[in-house]
Amino acid sequence: MKNKLYYLDVEVKAGDNCKLSPNVIGAFVNCYVFEKSSEIAHEKILKALIEDNYLIVKIVDAYETSLEQFKVTEKLSDIEMEEFINSNDVYYGAFYGWKKD
Repeated sequence: MKNKLYYLDVEVKAGDNCKLSPNVIGAFVNCYVFEKSSEIAHEKILKALIEDNYLIVKIVDAYETSLEQFKVTEKLSDIEMEEFINSNDVYYGAFYGWKKD
């Protein structure tokens, strides 16, 4: 069975030692992964976010997507696309964050 590309838009809060700027308390993050099923993709993405010290608030959106849409949305070069395709990693796309008051 060939892996498909899955997308999750996840709302996160800043955990200790996450990569968000110190003045950012939360964000929506575009996440992508190649997997056999949406269930495995969800698990893998959430596990990666937790391991990277993000606190999961909720999954805002989730669906199977295409490489073409992924490349356009995330504005990747051909080299970056090739690296992602050949990896088994979760790709974090754009982070849309909000700051402390």
